[in-house]
Amino acid sequence: MSNFKNIQSKLEEFVKKYYTNELIKGLILFSSFGLLYFIFTLLLEHFLWLQPTLRTLLFWIFVLVELLLLVKYITIPIAKLLGLQKGISLEDASK
Repeated sequence: MSNFKNIQSKLEEFVKKYYTNELIKGLILFSSFGLLYFIFTLLLEHFLWLQPTLRTLLFWIFVLVELLLLVKYITIPIAKLLGLQKGISLEDASK
């Protein structure tokens, strides 16, 4: 029975390492996509000389996109890492 528990602990360690890597990848992607989108927004406003209402709309779209990126690349891997959301099962991890 100790062999089974040993394999099970190794699989749990693998799952933890997997979601840690997903979180690191997510931080990198969130930062890079966020920076690229920010630069795109600044260039769009700079070259088009938008009116205040369009600037406001552009700002809120930027905030919405950043929140979506935050949820997709950071919040979901943290929830799966902490066990708040169902992640991969031990059977899937063994494959």
